[in-house]
Amino acid sequence: MSTVIVSPYMSLPVPVPGVDAGPDYANNLNSSLNILDSHNHSSCSGVQITPLGLDININLNIQNNDLTNVSGVDFSMPASSSVLTRLYTNTQSGGGVVDLFYNDGAGNVIPLTKAGVVNSTASSIPGESYSGGTFTWVQGSGSTTPANFDIGLITIRPNIASTTYGVQLQPPSGIASDYALVLPALPAAKGIVQLDSSGNITATLVPDNSTIVISSNTLQVPSGGITATQIAAGAVGTTQIASAAVTGPKLGLAGPITSTTSGLFSTSASSYVTPTNLSVSITTTGRPVLLMLQGDTTTSSGKGGRIQCAGNSNYLLSFFRGVTNVSRLTFQSDVSAAGFVTDELPASAFACIDAPTAGTYTYTFQVNPNGGTCNVYLCQLTAVEI
Repeated sequence: MSTVIVSPYMSLPVPVPGVDAGPDYANNLNSSLNILDSHNHSSCSGVQITPLGLDININLNIQNNDLTNVSGVDFSMPASSSVLTRLYTNTQSGGGVVDLFYNDGAGNVIPLTKAGVVNSTASSIPGESYSGGTFTWVQGSGSTTPANFDIGLITIRPNIASTTYGVQLQPPSGIASDYALVLPALPAAKGIVQLDSSGNITATLVPDNSTIVISSNTLQVPSGGITATQIAAGAVGTTQIASAAVTGPKLGLAGPITSTTSGLFSTSASSYVTPTNLSVSITTTGRPVLLMLQGDTTTSSGKGGRIQCAGNSNYLLSFFRGVTNVSRLTFQSDVSAAGFVTDELPASAFACIDAPTAGTYTYTFQVNPNGGTCNVYLCQLTAVEI
């Protein structure tokens, strides 16, 4: 009867020397050798091999099977990164951090990580890349032609960390068709931006530093104003200088300024006197000044504004700028058959034009009866720069 010992890992029938008879000993030894020949180190087929017992010095073929229960994978940079459908690590162009790459079946090198984070552009927008703080989009992988975008409102922010505010670019809400806005080339000098109906933005309108100047970084009219030579012939007509348009400082014209009424004024002086209220002050720009008398709006006196000369005398009737006589009228009154004379002139008969330099002036209308009698009834003095 054969006596054997069964080995614990491969169940080998190990014969016991000196116990097993010749044929049993040989048979058990033969069975053990057969088991050894077919063992594969799986469970009950030999002791399992530890990593220390492996020396993998060529590519390991897993025969299309999966790697399971892998705790981690340590990559080393390959000598070549041109193999297709390959996952590996390498440095980005220019060196620096080692990142994870994948080569697809077409030979495209796809960086899966970049600059310490997952490279989100690798699977988001074809043709997108990022470098040095700038995203770049081209028309597909391998293209060098910039890509177009069809998007809505764009917010542009300054390159400042944690910035809050930005500038929003958007089309008008009532847009009815597509159109393009074409930015201008940089002008040779600072100019005025224009936009034509084709969407072309230009800045070729450059101030001539004569009619329009650039001062303190702003467009301005020259300090001396627009001169006569800069206004085209016939450009200013009666419509442009209508009273409603020029009665004030808008065009540098002053007036009209009208005094209050003289009331019923009478004098027999032998020198110039100013009838009540016939005085006005006006600030001019250097243009001529029109002076004139007019009647007031009184309707109960029976007669309008007038000047009455009574007696035999030469009457002096004058406009004054300050103490300067700018217009004098001599009026001769003759004695009538009845021994007296009364001559009357309407207020509108008295007018003149003065041409002072720019400044502030007081104008008066004065009378000198030369011993006769002069009555000034219901008159007003008006001055206006023309």
